Amino acid sequence: MVTRVDAGFVVGFDGVSHRILRDGVVVFDGDRVVHVGKSYSGAVDEVIDARRQLVIPGFVDLHCHMTQSPLSMGTKEDLPRDARVPGAGTLSANRWVPEPWMGGALARSSVWELLRSGVTTVVELGAPDWLGYKESVELLGGSGLRTYLSAGYRSGVRVDGELKHDNEMGFKQMQKHTVTYHAKFVTHNAKQRGRGGGRATNPQNPFSS
Repeated sequence: MVTRVDAGFVVGFDGVSHRILRDGVVVFDGDRVVHVGKSYSGAVDEVIDARRQLVIPGFVDLHCHMTQSPLSMGTKEDLPRDARVPGAGTLSANRWVPEPWMGGALARSSVWELLRSGVTTVVELGAPDWLGYKESVELLGGSGLRTYLSAGYRSGVRVDGELKHDNEMGFKQMQKHTVTYHAKFVTHNAKQRGRGGGRATNPQNPFSS
């Protein structure tokens, strides 16, 4: 199915640099962009009127925690570090702890916000730790996002607000990720390839501390 998008502005790439086209068009056939320019005379099956919109390539989010970000939104940005539980982003007076079933709802909220913001590729750190690989691949495979999905591991931990390192713990977590999690990812991603188009891949991503 060939679709033409008539846009007020188009951010495109001419092979050398990016350009902004006023009153440009973008044409795609299925999941492939076939034309970007000022006009298009070929036959199309559908026309989308975006003449009051900006059409751009999808953004890339290089650092995302889908199961955590909704909990800290509006606090991490506005409060000093010493007013938060280290790593949690919530007020230190708040003793509420998220329950396991909430992970899927939080991740779906993040997916919605990412897509609404124009993100099409995301590096997700830690979702499999809460959701497991099966649900992570199923959720992201059906979202349309191209995802680099990883469990998290680290050697740095905060104790009473002070950063300390436990290298043995970090290497054990890395080994678990490399052997166990990666095998689970390959299994579940293969089952979901028809639904998600194989858009999820599984890199190794240590958490920074």
